[in-house]
Amino acid sequence: MYQYQHTITYQQSTTFGFGCRCTDKGQLVDVSDYAITAKIKDFNGRLITNVVVTNPSTGILNFSLPADITLPVKTLFMDVRVSKDGVERVSKQCVRILVQRVVTDG
Repeated sequence: MYQYQHTITYQQSTTFGFGCRCTDKGQLVDVSDYAITAKIKDFNGRLITNVVVTNPSTGILNFSLPADITLPVKTLFMDVRVSKDGVERVSKQCVRILVQRVVTDG
């Protein structure tokens, strides 16, 4: 089981995206010198997709899904990895994603 600190409830087939602020002592930090990646996996650790991460120079990272990806209806987990100069760190801020089916009339 993944240890998670945050939970996102997401309706399948809607736009998936959120932002994350990178700060040091309350100030936004340019993290464009770092390689920042994120992966969404299922409970068994199977990779579902890589996440698109943009805008590191602003200090506000935007996370979104590749255009051709639809997340399955289940509980998923996302972690963020940051690397620089050959050293990689995995964020302790793992995110649980509760993917729900979209309910519509008709």
